[in-house]
Amino acid sequence: MKINLSEKSEASISGRRLLALAALSSVLQYLSFFPANLGFLGWIALVPFLVLAKVAVERRAGWLVWGVCFCQFLASLRWMMVADERMIATWILLAWWCSLFPWFAWRLLRLLDARTGLPLTFTVGLVWLPLEHARAYLLTGFPWYYLAHTQHDVLPLLQTADFAGTQYVSLLVAVCNGWLADLLCCWGAQSATKVSINHPVRRSLLGVCGVVFLGLFCFGWGYGVWRLNQVAESLSRGPLVVAMQASHPQSARNDAAYFDAIWEDYKILLSRAKRFEPDLIIWPETSFPFELPVSFGTEGPLLGQKRNPEAAENTQVDREFSGPAQLLGSGVVVVKDGKPHKRHNASLLQDFKRGIVRRYDKIHRVPFGEYLPLKGIIPGMYLLSPYEFDYSISAGEGFPRFPLIGKDGREYTFSTLICFEDSDFSLARLAAGADGQEPPDFLVNQSNDGWFKGTEEHEQHLAVARFRSVETRKSLIRSVNMGVSALVDPAGRVLEPTTVEGIVDGYRVGMESAPLAAGRWKEFKAKPILLGAEIPLSSMNAPYVQWGDWLAWSFDLALVLFLGISLWRKRFGKTPSGKAGLSAMVFGQPRFDGSAS
Repeated sequence: MKINLSEKSEASISGRRLLALAALSSVLQYLSFFPANLGFLGWIALVPFLVLAKVAVERRAGWLVWGVCFCQFLASLRWMMVADERMIATWILLAWWCSLFPWFAWRLLRLLDARTGLPLTFTVGLVWLPLEHARAYLLTGFPWYYLAHTQHDVLPLLQTADFAGTQYVSLLVAVCNGWLADLLCCWGAQSATKVSINHPVRRSLLGVCGVVFLGLFCFGWGYGVWRLNQVAESLSRGPLVVAMQASHPQSARNDAAYFDAIWEDYKILLSRAKRFEPDLIIWPETSFPFELPVSFGTEGPLLGQKRNPEAAENTQVDREFSGPAQLLGSGVVVVKDGKPHKRHNASLLQDFKRGIVRRYDKIHRVPFGEYLPLKGIIPGMYLLSPYEFDYSISAGEGFPRFPLIGKDGREYTFSTLICFEDSDFSLARLAAGADGQEPPDFLVNQSNDGWFKGTEEHEQHLAVARFRSVETRKSLIRSVNMGVSALVDPAGRVLEPTTVEGIVDGYRVGMESAPLAAGRWKEFKAKPILLGAEIPLSSMNAPYVQWGDWLAWSFDLALVLFLGISLWRKRFGKTPSGKAGLSAMVFGQPRFDGSAS
């Protein structure tokens, strides 16, 4: 069979077919995440997209590919616009930004194919991992909807995150898709197709690619099984904490008419939480309804102190803020020389019995939600704001270790991540000991997902957070307004809560709890919950805490080298479009001279 590349009408794939293939890939990727959560589709979702990197296409192909990627992220991120109609512009802007990465990946894959002729099995990981890594940092970062996140419920593979972060799982999924795309292109080059396929992989090389993927997969699976057994042997019982979860949409929290009702709800939850007799009660992010003044150079006020020491009875505030230690999710305003100096989104520990106050100020601020980026440079940025006043907060510095004394007299420490910080792997590493301090015993996440009103964002947030537990080998207890509040153990298992008799909305979870199926997570969102959690503590160390993103940085460097070599060969050497390419030099593949048989 011969394909004449000079006949462009026959050799190039039509715009309609290109659009169909790109759309198929986008639909499969969308279904791989919540709300469908069909993670097994992640292993094939990129195949149609990758095939388009090997076939001859029309000039408008780039616009069509980008348009489909943009529509995919519009669908995946539609939960952003439910809080306020002014968030629609932010939703569109973030979808546009995220769509640039797969589009750029497609262009890079075509470039590497033209300059090197290497199989997609090798080049897809070389391209996809650096771009996922870049998306975690550029413009404050958005490390969601990674290939690895499609496999959040595959526990053996999830364990590889303790030495390579999300990147090893993303690499596995990418290589599988690349090999399947190479398989299709090899078959297409030998069939009666009228579409030209650039540098189809020989059968012998296809076998080598399959062995590479199988080796990576078996290593990851075997490593995961080994580490799961180690985690089970390393666990010990920690303190008993209660995570409070109210169910207040952000629209109600922003309405002064609901203030008294919301405050009353939390007082009821707080009184019920004390019935667990916990060591610590955790409030969700910014759920404490008062902005607390903090004198410059101090941690903050200790609530519940008697204003009149001679009073026979405590005031109502005294009664609310007494007993077990509480971790407030609160806004604070730092006062300096009698004037407001800074505002922070803070975690504020109140240990009433020991008179201890500790504070952590959120570091990773959410653009538009917690500050307005470039507002002094780009006119009209205020149109993307959900508020009409200046609501900007300042970023904090460093991760304090919060002290906690259990009822048994044991001393514990924990670190706090606020809101989307539990999706930021670099911050989680610092909170877990990469900052040079003594590692904490466990991690706490305080979030307000009331913006998203019961959409799939709640489940997707929890799926992303599971990787932080494995990367640090620390239990993560989440207290989230509207949910999903959960206990994630050091193996990344979301543990199943069971109801507690005699406590309204009370649930309990601990070391003996079975994993909670991801399909049931929706049962624990958009409703008030008190989650009493006996924290499992692990004595294991996670290499990732010290090594960081070594795998991602390695692929970043490799991509730069490959691009540099390909540009050098274009200027001073020969490329596969003319003479033998890099793959021919390495693998002995016949040169591509304009025909395939």
